[in-house]
Amino acid sequence: MLRESQQAPEAESAFTQKTVDFASTHIVRRAIDVTAKTLDTQILSMQSAAREIFIKAFHPVVNQVLAELAHLARLAQPRRNPWVPWLTHGAAFVTGAALTWLVAAIWVR
Repeated sequence: MLRESQQAPEAESAFTQKTVDFASTHIVRRAIDVTAKTLDTQILSMQSAAREIFIKAFHPVVNQVLAELAHLARLAQPRRNPWVPWLTHGAAFVTGAALTWLVAAIWVR
């Protein structure tokens, strides 16, 4: 019984040490999980804030620059001549009439 009473404090100490080790391991795991979730939340909120700032600050400027560039591109395009389709039709008519007269002249001979 004397031996058992002397071994009891050692067993309690070993049990206590295992319990402390288990608890500290559990606390470290939970701290890592919470830290990872906090980091993900911060990254998402920073991305959202950056997106909002871009939309509010830069989007109007970008749209204005795009509108000006589109206007300059329209100015750089050569103006369409409204007479071109009529000239094409006229040339086709004259060519057709000339060919008709040519065929008629060859047939009459």
